Amino acid sequence: MRKHGLNEFEEIKVRGFGLPKILKFKNYSEDQLCILARYVGENLRIGDSILFNGPVGVGKTFFISCLIKKQLSDMGKEDFVTSPTFNLVQIYDDLPNPIWHVDLYRLKKSSELIEIGLEQAFHEAICLVEWPDLLDKCITHRAVTVSLSFSLEDSGKRDIKLSVPTKNMNNQKFDTFLDKVICYVDTNR
Repeated sequence: MRKHGLNEFEEIKVRGFGLPKILKFKNYSEDQLCILARYVGENLRIGDSILFNGPVGVGKTFFISCLIKKQLSDMGKEDFVTSPTFNLVQIYDDLPNPIWHVDLYRLKKSSELIEIGLEQAFHEAICLVEWPDLLDKCITHRAVTVSLSFSLEDSGKRDIKLSVPTKNMNNQKFDTFLDKVICYVDTNR
């Protein structure tokens, strides 16, 4: 267990073919969550996907909003980032690496995923997916998973579990992604 300011994070090294590496962050404030999201976003590339799990109101959309706002800010743009709960997908295709923000909360069948073009987006963009339960295992096994929960110690703070697979949808290795996140946490204590 490493200390990060007033917070802790735990690196769980999982050895073996195709198994994800896991980082756990404890008691993150809203500001710290946003800083982590922006940093994670800086290390994404086309073909990378992040699946977001957690209860309603825990901060999935907030995390994504921080990540996208940073990308837009780097281009000198400001935009209001909202949850695509009603329209299912919000596409930011004017970024150097296009981002699809997808909210699958209202979908009932996996066949509905074809209608929104999500399968192709996994290869041609960065996909940030809330409520990913309907996705096929071949997609979920090649995506970063961010699981957010309310902290047991302070309901105003969040616990985060970041699971990183060995390869992304374009079969590129996530060779340095996790190391960069660990380095970020270690240097920003």
